[in-house]
Amino acid sequence: SNNHAVSFEGVQRLSEAINVPQLELKAMLLAYCPRAVIFEKLVRKEADKGSIVATAESKRARQEELPWSTNVGDLCFVILGASAPAEVRERRRLDTNKEVLASLTNGPVDATDVPPLIRHFRNIFATHFTEKDATEFFQTAAKPLPMALRLHRTESALHEAALHFLLRRRVDANGLQSIVKPVEWLVGADNAKSTSFVCQSFSCTHDDYHANPNLISVCKTLHSSGALSFQELVSVLPVLGLGIKGSHRVLDMCAAPGSKTLLAVDMASVEAGGKPLGLIWANEKDHSKAMQTLPARIKRHHAPNVVTTKCDATQLPMLFRADASQEQGVASVRFDRIICDVPCSGDGTVRKERSLIGTWNERYIESLVPTQIKLLRRGLELLEEGGVLAYSTCSLNPKEDEEVLFEVMKNYSPSSMQLLSVREALLTTYDGAVALNTFPSGNGVRVTPTAPCSEDPKFRGHRAQDLPILADTIASTVLRVLPQTHDTGGFFVALIKKITHTSPAAQLPPNVASKLNHWTGHKRFKPLSVKEGEADAPMWSQICDFYGIPNGPQQQAQPTEADPYFNQLVPMAYLNPDGNGPTKRIQLLSPMAADWATRVRPYKGPGIDFVLGGVRAFELYDGTYLSNADCRWRVVSEASSIVAEVATKRKMLFDLDSATEEVKAILKQLFTDGFLLLLEMDEDGQQARAIPMAPSVEALFEPFLNKSADQWLVGGIILGVRGGLKAFEDPATLGDDASKPQSTWWMSATFSGKKLELSVDISCRAFGLTAYFNILDPFLGGKGLPSATPTVTEEIDE
Repeated sequence: SNNHAVSFEGVQRLSEAINVPQLELKAMLLAYCPRAVIFEKLVRKEADKGSIVATAESKRARQEELPWSTNVGDLCFVILGASAPAEVRERRRLDTNKEVLASLTNGPVDATDVPPLIRHFRNIFATHFTEKDATEFFQTAAKPLPMALRLHRTESALHEAALHFLLRRRVDANGLQSIVKPVEWLVGADNAKSTSFVCQSFSCTHDDYHANPNLISVCKTLHSSGALSFQELVSVLPVLGLGIKGSHRVLDMCAAPGSKTLLAVDMASVEAGGKPLGLIWANEKDHSKAMQTLPARIKRHHAPNVVTTKCDATQLPMLFRADASQEQGVASVRFDRIICDVPCSGDGTVRKERSLIGTWNERYIESLVPTQIKLLRRGLELLEEGGVLAYSTCSLNPKEDEEVLFEVMKNYSPSSMQLLSVREALLTTYDGAVALNTFPSGNGVRVTPTAPCSEDPKFRGHRAQDLPILADTIASTVLRVLPQTHDTGGFFVALIKKITHTSPAAQLPPNVASKLNHWTGHKRFKPLSVKEGEADAPMWSQICDFYGIPNGPQQQAQPTEADPYFNQLVPMAYLNPDGNGPTKRIQLLSPMAADWATRVRPYKGPGIDFVLGGVRAFELYDGTYLSNADCRWRVVSEASSIVAEVATKRKMLFDLDSATEEVKAILKQLFTDGFLLLLEMDEDGQQARAIPMAPSVEALFEPFLNKSADQWLVGGIILGVRGGLKAFEDPATLGDDASKPQSTWWMSATFSGKKLELSVDISCRAFGLTAYFNILDPFLGGKGLPSATPTVTEEIDE
């Protein structure tokens, strides 16, 4: 029972029983269990041993009157982690579980010796699939899940760098291309090397990945910089089936950790030519995921059309926006596309999480199904006419898949909701680019029709005579991915299209305007008043003049599609929680996201915490730092590429295709140290003097020198890096990019006169050293990759 506590003596005995050191067990408890408390004397006793308990609980340790105890439910969670190997790759290799899985293909096993999850799989395959399917499933499930990588598309330079290592490098000295291969079943053979395809994915075996330190280093560096994500291949299917466009209003109901949201971001960006103006709303219920994990991941991908919130998606309220043309002065807001990836038992992930074999429980599914039904119903209510919802789980259990669909869909008439064939939707996405012909057609499970919800003549759902047809339709349209089909995890996808609003909820309730709530949380935004004569015009003009922006957002009558992306976005002031205080940060949001933050309001229901909106574009320097600068606003790296497109001043470009060795050395030092000193003290330590520069380096800094006053023009800088990759790439692998110049990677920097300092984190600096200087693990004592310089023979062959 979670109402009981475990004493410190109990944990002592437990550590002996599971053969885990007490110190390690207590550290895990304090890391994962917020309610754990510890006695101060115990902390002091173990401080000399380097216990992380002492640092993690320094404040709580002062509470001497509290005994050391923890919640039983939390303790069980920690025991599970402590008693298994810490490394994920080792959890996937657990020999005991592998033998259990493999043994099922060699004849019957006594039921008492079989874990519940294995019995569950045997029942499913015996009831709904063939003996061949069962044999292939258990043989595949006994193997670790392959490593899968998906490239992101929001920053062209990062995308090109990822392709450089995984596909294009002429001399693959580090052996990456012999290990990692394009996933042809997902993108098609013709698109495997095409950079125009939105879901460009690569894969390799689990063992090959972990046996190659170079591959691990490159992939982790590319991942931390936002160039790619580790994403299970089948999890992209529900989002691909939606065919998301840049103008769509999209809702991801249960978004964390954010992989599907980011695929939606990439799809919207590619479809809109890099200028998406719609909205992607990523919502999450869990506090830590909604407030930390999800927004931190979204920020790395620089998407002005994304907002994130915290709310229980089963209780998402109806939304309205001010509209004077409507009868009550408001109009309802619904979504063109909805991603409803619900919490599930996760039995399809058994290749990745072996611990499921020992922890899976049938009663857990029974507790999940009501939530899954509520989420699907709420999603359909929030769907716009003509909109499409993707319902998905990483479970193979029909109770969480077809039965949930049946329970919800029987409440809607066939004329109001339509089940779409997932396979056909995927095959027609991007003009048939997705090569999924190998998936079986209509491999869903046919559920047993139950009684209709009501026999009332006014009931809007399916009649009793229509329920068998509904069961057949579900079985023939959904997609259940078995692991053996393409060496993946298990997955389930269904697509539902709303034909028309038929439920009473579609009608506007009376007095809506008086019952609308405001967004909650600590984020507040207001549109900048930047037109001539308005309050924010002087501040905005100063920023535009300093960076040479000829026509900023909202300063022209009506932006057009031909305008730079910067001019089509809406600048918003980020305010203090109370809405007061000076403006210190300016965000850029897509028009629909800006409308969402300022004009859309929830109707009744629980509070919705607004967490993240758009990208940070400009920030004011703290305190009096650079008080002598003409403009104390710096460009933030999240929006550097957007601002650089229109800025004509304060740009420093390192073109590595034509740069001298001295310039390259300066860039390498910037990435290594994070800054470059321009002044040094004389021998007496009394007076600063300029550090001598090579002529090519001086030319780089010349635009930032006021020659008449012999002073540096201090302030923010947009620093870019371009080139240096194509010289080492095979032209046959360049595809659509063969005739295009290499993209520029833009980032934020500050020029103080004394030094030039990068305003990026260490992961981006590591990416710069790896991508442009072939240095792996640069901050962990890493060494350079073997040389990829073309040899004389290669030059002659070309």
